[in-house]
Amino acid sequence: MVQKTLIASEETKTNNKEEGTSKFLYFNIDVPFWTSFKVGSSVNFHSTYSIPPLTTLYGLIANALGLEQDDYSLRDDISFCLKVIYGGEIIEDYVNIFKIGEQGGTLGAKNKKEILGRYDKAKASKEEYSELLKLFIEKRGWLSEVDAKKILDDAICKEKPIYDRFGQPDIIRTQVVRERIIKPKYRVYLKTKNIELLKKIEFVLENPARPLYLGQSDDVVIIEKVSKIIDETEIKKEYTDFVDSVVPFHAKGCEIMLLPTKFILRGKNKYEKEQLGFSYHPSGKIKLPEKEEHYLMDNDYVVFEDFKKS
Repeated sequence: MVQKTLIASEETKTNNKEEGTSKFLYFNIDVPFWTSFKVGSSVNFHSTYSIPPLTTLYGLIANALGLEQDDYSLRDDISFCLKVIYGGEIIEDYVNIFKIGEQGGTLGAKNKKEILGRYDKAKASKEEYSELLKLFIEKRGWLSEVDAKKILDDAICKEKPIYDRFGQPDIIRTQVVRERIIKPKYRVYLKTKNIELLKKIEFVLENPARPLYLGQSDDVVIIEKVSKIIDETEIKKEYTDFVDSVVPFHAKGCEIMLLPTKFILRGKNKYEKEQLGFSYHPSGKIKLPEKEEHYLMDNDYVVFEDFKKS
């Protein structure tokens, strides 16, 4: 199943978009335990967004398709809309964090080569051993000479690479407070002109390549009520002064959030984050200042991320 899904995903990337009307699909996400959508700027206190960012929703789709973690090749093909069925309850929890200490860190290639070379000679020369010990202490100056000698002796006796003994980073353990959302439930709407992609998404939502989660990798989710693919000609658009989804613009009386929508590769392992402002109301309904034309899907008025105010 996984291999077939992966192959299908590769084919999807090269499949030409169909010209004409957009196609739609929607499904529910049930979080049976908890989840968290970490605000990027938070450090010592891991606060959460009230709703999942679009990058998180795309990540769920990409994971179901079996794409690699940083594969954003299909992001521009999909427009998202989010309805919050139940916002959940936000609680605070303690999380263990492991950090690399300043005195640790992996040795550079030059130091590694130098020390490993000296290590080979040390096995046959007491003088070289003494010099190697000094070099060891110099590179890892926070160790006492006694401790350094013990580690060095042990490594040489067992004929293990000395680099593995002291080139590894120091690990510092700390605790931080993280906000978690208890048992929220969402409905996600997808819009695209790439019908082949939507067919594959429809399939993998019920037959995912990997276990699905939202937020952290252990925040498992249950996908429910996957709709059939709907053509735009089958969907009503009506003028209304309220909507039932999150909206990509400022709405009075709502929580306003600047959420990441996509990541763009700008160099080797360097990504630029695009963001967009969204409005969310805990009641699920947002009052608009004037009537505007919106999609009516399954008795809900919804607004997609690519909506442009008139």
